[in-house]
Amino acid sequence: MLVDIVRTVILYIAVSIMAYGSNFFRGYLMEVVNSGRNQNTVGHFDQHNSDARKVCGSLARPTVISHNSGANKQNISVTWVAPKFMENHTQYLLRYALDRGHKVIKS
Repeated sequence: MLVDIVRTVILYIAVSIMAYGSNFFRGYLMEVVNSGRNQNTVGHFDQHNSDARKVCGSLARPTVISHNSGANKQNISVTWVAPKFMENHTQYLLRYALDRGHKVIKS
């Protein structure tokens, strides 16, 4: 008798954006997509940071997050939770946009 054992590993990845020196940013928008042709949004963010708010996805499992206020920020840290079942050798891309008050930077 053959028995298949399925192991579930939950992958948590810390994502940080930091401005150096006297630089700052006012806003951000983040999502993680697979690097394949369709670039679907994958995983979700844990919202332990009070400045993060859901843009897309459920309230408990936001797939796209953004800032809560337009105040100057020097850093932001959030946790991304990988999908429960990931394909082998799949690459994921973090897409983001930063508002530095006068210039928007996109990945």
